[in-house]
Amino acid sequence: MFELAREGETLGAMLAVAGGLPVVADPKRAQLDRVDPSKKPARSVDVFALDARGLATPLKSGDILTVSELLPEFGNAVTLRGNVAQATRTPWKANMRITDLIPSRAFLMSRASVKRQNDVLLSDDDKRNASSDAFARLAEADAQKPVQREKIVGDSADTLASRIGNLVDEINMDYAVVERVDTAKVSVQLIPFSLANALENPSGPDNLALQPGDIVTVFSVNDVRVPVSGQ
Repeated sequence: MFELAREGETLGAMLAVAGGLPVVADPKRAQLDRVDPSKKPARSVDVFALDARGLATPLKSGDILTVSELLPEFGNAVTLRGNVAQATRTPWKANMRITDLIPSRAFLMSRASVKRQNDVLLSDDDKRNASSDAFARLAEADAQKPVQREKIVGDSADTLASRIGNLVDEINMDYAVVERVDTAKVSVQLIPFSLANALENPSGPDNLALQPGDIVTVFSVNDVRVPVSGQ
C-alpha cells in the first residue's frame, strides 16, 4: 500500500517507488481494479500489459494493481526421473529421442544401488560402531588378532542371506513411460514404451521422439511388477 504523491501519478512511477517488479512477475498481464463512486457500477476492472503505454496509466486513490506470476513451466526442457543414476532436467533439442536422455544401461544405476555396493561390508551394527571411535579401536585390535575380524564386519547367516542379491534395484526394462501435457486441451497423455527395445534398437519405434515438457519415468521391478515370463 502506497500513498500517491499526487492524483494522476503514473503506474510506472509508483512501481519505481515500490522497488520494481519481482523477477517472477509476468509483465504481459496486469489487472487494475478501480472504484469510482460517480459511476454505476462503481467498480471496474482493466487488464493490460506493463509496456510503455501501460506504465503511463494514471492512478487514482483506491486503485488496486495485481500483477500475475509467470507460469512455472519449462518451455524447452525434458525431464528424466525414477530409477536412474541422476534425475535431471535437460534442454530439449530437435529430433531428441529416449536414447539422448538414456544413452546406455549405466545411466539406470540408481544412487541407492551404488550406496548399497559401497556399504557391502558393513552390517547395521558396524555402521553404528563406525559413527564412534569404538569401531576404530576394534579395527586397531583386529590388526593384532585377525580372527576377530568377523566381530567387526561379520554377519549372521540370516542377515547375510537377506543382503544377497540386493545390490542393485532391478530395472523394469519392459515398461517405462513418457508423460506429456497437452496445454491446448489441458490433458495428460501417458505413452508407454520398452526401455530394452529403445536401447537395443535405437532406430525402432520404442526410441520415442520427445517433445518440450516431456517427463520420462523409469521404474524398478518393485514399482511395476514384471510377469514371470519376463523375469
